[in-house]
Amino acid sequence: MLYLTQISKDLAKARGATHGSDRWNDIFMSAVRMALREINTETQLEATIVSAEDEDTELEQTHEHHVSTVIEYYLDARNEYAVDPKRDSFALKNRAIIKLRRLYYADNPPNGMMGDEPA
Repeated sequence: MLYLTQISKDLAKARGATHGSDRWNDIFMSAVRMALREINTETQLEATIVSAEDEDTELEQTHEHHVSTVIEYYLDARNEYAVDPKRDSFALKNRAIIKLRRLYYADNPPNGMMGDEPA
């Protein structure tokens, strides 16, 4: 169970935003929705698209850092609360997606080799 409240607080603090303000909540939840959609598309994880930070995403706590990185990418893309313009948040996001895939396959190894016909 992964709730996004702590991620929201940490990112708001790091970006000088007021956690809980309407503006921050709108921007943060927009980034969350885009991040979770990408996680669902690019990995085999099945995150629940939440409408509030206190709802369960159905992801594991071990995914928190990588989910946070993907959310940060979408916050940077909006340019509302960008922290470091020299940071390559796109590359960081792509590495986080790859790591989420690896975590999924570590817990759910495929049966046989990729491309094999099912028995």
